[in-house]
Amino acid sequence: MGQQANDGSGPAGGLVADKQGNLYGTTTGGGNSGCAGEGCGTIFELSRGPGGKLTETVLYTFQGGDDGSAPNSTLVIDADGNLYGNAFQGGTNNDGTVFTLRKESGQWKLSAISAQDFGGINPVNPLTLGNTGHIVGETAFGGLHGNGLVYRFDLANHSFAVENDFYPSATYGTGPAGGLIFDGQGNLYGVSQMGGEYGLGLVYSIAQ
Repeated sequence: MGQQANDGSGPAGGLVADKQGNLYGTTTGGGNSGCAGEGCGTIFELSRGPGGKLTETVLYTFQGGDDGSAPNSTLVIDADGNLYGNAFQGGTNNDGTVFTLRKESGQWKLSAISAQDFGGINPVNPLTLGNTGHIVGETAFGGLHGNGLVYRFDLANHSFAVENDFYPSATYGTGPAGGLIFDGQGNLYGVSQMGGEYGLGLVYSIAQ
């Protein structure tokens, strides 16, 4: 990243590449001067020029309102080059957002939905893109028991469904972490930091 705070600070998560080899990532801070003076974060692109030289461009600067703030996970990119991610804060009651960044008429435009819209608090970990037009993700808190949840977001109609609501017991974990993966049948797998037989976390699956 550059030396100016307005292009972001504190890069978080990893990078994702498009078909042309351009790279995309996020910063948790920098950008504008809001969000307790630390900045609300940015989404940036590193585009490849002659000789493979990378040039940085800020695609979006978070404002800390309905759009969110502090994006902290690796972005997901679909076949059309649209980007998907989550912001740990901002949105309703500062509980975070899930966002889409699309290029329309040559301009990048962000749309965001508050985590509170599906009962979650503080979206965390990378999103996972399914092969049937949806993404899945996790929140650190929220849900009926306050221990986090797994949600599904349909890209076509922008609707949410809760896939799993974590319940504090030996069987179900709490504090989902690390992101999710699909198997060949579309079943989901993930880990939680706590819960399980000894309270030390577990691996869970969600049948589809």
